[in-house]
Amino acid sequence: MLKIAKKNISLAQENTAFYLRHTKSISKKSYTMDLIRDMYMNDSDYFIQNKNNDKKTKVIEFNARFGDPETQVLIPRLKTPLAQLLYKAATGNLIDSVLEWRDESAVTVVLAANGYPSEVKTGDEISNLNSVDGVTIFHAGTKNDGTLRSSGGRVLTITGLGSDLTEARDKAYRTISQIKLEGSFYRNDIALNASIAEKGN
Repeated sequence: MLKIAKKNISLAQENTAFYLRHTKSISKKSYTMDLIRDMYMNDSDYFIQNKNNDKKTKVIEFNARFGDPETQVLIPRLKTPLAQLLYKAATGNLIDSVLEWRDESAVTVVLAANGYPSEVKTGDEISNLNSVDGVTIFHAGTKNDGTLRSSGGRVLTITGLGSDLTEARDKAYRTISQIKLEGSFYRNDIALNASIAEKGN
């Protein structure tokens, strides 16, 4: 889990000051199949978000929704069929499961609607969803009435996969920069510091 979390950079991971709840010191040994099984048996999928500080790892948030960027940044790296895991969780047979992950890094960027997070403007047309290879586009606040339109604050999540954070980040931003939605916006600094640090600069 720790290795997985380090490979994935999302909006919440770079804004940890706003997510400091359920915080406690943990060790690698705390991540047991019993813990994961208990989470799944409570009918939720959990992303365990970690923050490394002074060589200590702390849990800063437990997320339990597929609609969150924290989950959407993990799914493209999962090699084990998700449906298989969900079935095993539902039938109480998850305990012996071994998750397989792609070795790539992942970066997720959220496209937000005009006015987010307060008075969100909805109903605007979305176009130019031209994904590059290695990019997954998750629909969050969209609807299709014959034309793809915005229907919520967090409209799309763009996840790029690459051999390192720089490549993954480049793919995500190349894709999101082409999308047309009037008044929409996105952060420009997701994974920037991490990608620089990864290169040793």
